Amino acid sequence: MALRLVVDHGQPLVRVEVSGRIVADDVFEQFHRLELENALAYPKLVDARRMQVGFGSEELMQFAAAINGLGAVEHLGPLAVVATSDEATAVVRRYINLSESQRPAKLFSSISKALKWLNAQQLQTLRGNARILVVDDHQGVVEDTVDQLASLGYRVISATTT
Repeated sequence: MALRLVVDHGQPLVRVEVSGRIVADDVFEQFHRLELENALAYPKLVDARRMQVGFGSEELMQFAAAINGLGAVEHLGPLAVVATSDEATAVVRRYINLSESQRPAKLFSSISKALKWLNAQQLQTLRGNARILVVDDHQGVVEDTVDQLASLGYRVISATTT
């Protein structure tokens, strides 16, 4: 297979290395693997510097539609793609334009710049902007939980039960 995917649940990060000719079935197989490994929300670094495109515009539209469908029901992590050939760069740009609304995505010419951007995206996704109600029987549990959520930017309402 021309596509190698490594899921690091500890970091969390998905690294994808593409070398040689890649066809539509390779891409869809990896989408499915990300679902099975519960890694859709992880940041993804795709090294496509050695990619040869073996699919057409119709399959590219199918990839984007699949991501848009997943994005409607799942949180999708940011996507950083490193590509240098004219062919790979053009395909990646079209894909990003078609699926951009579902997650942050960006094209890079170097791994180091892509990783730096992904790290910045991770910090942003760890910030909350919702209101959360915390209820527990123990005041100490409520106080600790409120402190942690508030430090992440959430607006917290708390209550204890007796």
